[in-house]
Amino acid sequence: MDYAKSISINHLNQIVITGSYMSDAQYSGDSFNQTLSSAGLFDCFLIKTDENGQMLWANSYGSNQTDSGYAIDVDDNGNITLTGIFKNTVDFDLGTGVHELSSNGAFDVFVITLNSDGLLSWSHHIGGANSEIVNNLKIYGQDMYMVGSFSGQSNFNILGAGHIKNSNGTRDGYILKLDFSSVGFHPNTSSEFTLYPNPVNSYLNITKSPDTIQHIVVLNSIGQKVLESSSFPIDISHLAEGTYNVRILSNHQTFSYSIIKF
Repeated sequence: MDYAKSISINHLNQIVITGSYMSDAQYSGDSFNQTLSSAGLFDCFLIKTDENGQMLWANSYGSNQTDSGYAIDVDDNGNITLTGIFKNTVDFDLGTGVHELSSNGAFDVFVITLNSDGLLSWSHHIGGANSEIVNNLKIYGQDMYMVGSFSGQSNFNILGAGHIKNSNGTRDGYILKLDFSSVGFHPNTSSEFTLYPNPVNSYLNITKSPDTIQHIVVLNSIGQKVLESSSFPIDISHLAEGTYNVRILSNHQTFSYSIIKF
């Protein structure tokens, strides 16, 4: 049995999906074929496809109990934030390192952020002696918002020490807001490329050889896509004056830059 529970689409129309699966789950496409195997009853899956549904990668997270992804969102730089529930101990670093989270009680809530290739950048969890649930998550700029429910006493130390809450009834709802920079995580602000001139009036160029660039998107101040290209220089002379966000996909990573059009 497999359950898809949340979906998000990034600025390149690539799709990320999370949920849970039991036993083996096969994910395949024209040039991708991978079978995930659960460590326990249910494990959490996280997959990414291109805009046509062709698989790019697939991740699995789980202990010997039940674990599931519940909500997912993608920020302006292509970073993925995933939240869900887990029990016992789960290693959320699928690379060469080990980054384990251990639940305090029945089910705890995990929150992890990954880069566009699915590699772990940051992780934390919420938990008490009873069960915590997360129902939804949203990323807005540097802030993360989560809603869910908890029972008894829960430790929301994702916000720092001393954030202990007690439910008034059998289960209470919670709303959590987190500034990522306050916990030492900063979304991708790479200096991989330098765009010039900036401010710019007509043609926008790049200092580094653009051989590795796969896609370029220009967004206006309210997030609307106003221009696409696959190479530099870009003619932006027809755009109105103002601030724009330029996103560059290179080697399957997304880099984000602000420019001023005059």
